[in-house]
Amino acid sequence: MTTLPPPKSPTVAIARILRGRLGLTQGRDFRVRGEYSNGERLHSYVVTLNGVADATIARHADDIERWSNEGPFPFRVSVRYHGSSPRPHTDIANGGPRVRDTPPDPPTEAPTPTEPAGPAPVEAPGAPAAPDIPSPTTASDALAQARERARQKRRALALEWSAGQAELVAAAGAAQLHVDPDGELRQRARPGLGGQRLAAPRLRPLVEAGLIIVGNPDALGVQRVQVTADGRTALALWRRWRPTPVVKDRRRELGRLPVLMGGEYAQWISRMTAQEDRRRKAEREHFDAALAAQHAWYARETPLRAAWAAVNKILNPIVRRPLGWTPTPDEVTQHELDPAVVEELRADAICPQECPTVPRSQPLRPLQLPRFDPDTNEPEQMALFGALVA
Repeated sequence: MTTLPPPKSPTVAIARILRGRLGLTQGRDFRVRGEYSNGERLHSYVVTLNGVADATIARHADDIERWSNEGPFPFRVSVRYHGSSPRPHTDIANGGPRVRDTPPDPPTEAPTPTEPAGPAPVEAPGAPAAPDIPSPTTASDALAQARERARQKRRALALEWSAGQAELVAAAGAAQLHVDPDGELRQRARPGLGGQRLAAPRLRPLVEAGLIIVGNPDALGVQRVQVTADGRTALALWRRWRPTPVVKDRRRELGRLPVLMGGEYAQWISRMTAQEDRRRKAEREHFDAALAAQHAWYARETPLRAAWAAVNKILNPIVRRPLGWTPTPDEVTQHELDPAVVEELRADAICPQECPTVPRSQPLRPLQLPRFDPDTNEPEQMALFGALVA
């Protein structure tokens, strides 16, 4: 018998137990995931994908804990029951509490008076009990929640804030940032205080990313700095996932920041980019049509000009044929001009055709920052604070 080396990670340890001892298939019956914080793995957990896996794990919950305790990575198995449903919901993880619910009693049905209850059927020895078939939405819901957690974490990591920029957005969300009439940016923790003076240029990257806005001056000339809907969402993601702040010097802190992934500003950029692509495509089609018409005009004009140059002894290839010129019958005979060319010259004399012009391509227009509205979903205390300061 081949002896496997001891597992080097919790993922390998629990996967070996579920595959080798219980006969489950990884990827079809279960998946092993990890919960992370600031790039550090907190614990591993198992996501079951069908009711067969839940029923099998529930029957061998104690065995799984015993087998995992024999190795370097112990796991705990929780079994829960929702309502009166006999279907178990299992949770395997190497962290967190352990829950074991008592399975609900199966419903009893009295035999009908017209048909006496017969003896209970005898199961064949060794036949496994038929597990409860899960609703198809349970496993998909678990996967959808896991994907959504991963997506929200990616959004937080993509902010690329420094610690100072996160403090600015938090102060704006708490209605503590104001621009005085002299242009000085100040952070006032409480109304009536002078406040701490901050560098006003630090607001520009956050404004250009659509995270904060500087409001209009009030009666005293003070402008309140407020967060937008994207700024409020980004601040919540930053506090939820706590990504490692990017170390930035003063020059890098004034550089461009990425917009919130999947936010209102990112959606607006996508719409404007698609609109610009459609405009450029229509412009390109117009340019190609004009260029094709110009090539057709030169193909038609080349033999006409050659006949005119031969009759008038023109050697300079740059000189153009005058519109409306036709050869005389003697010139046609003397220079042996092609009859088809002569007919084309006479038709052109009746309806002269100018050389089509090709339009110049317009440069790519830069996107102008739209006007964002402040986020109105702020705490009542913060709104009151802003009203007092204003």
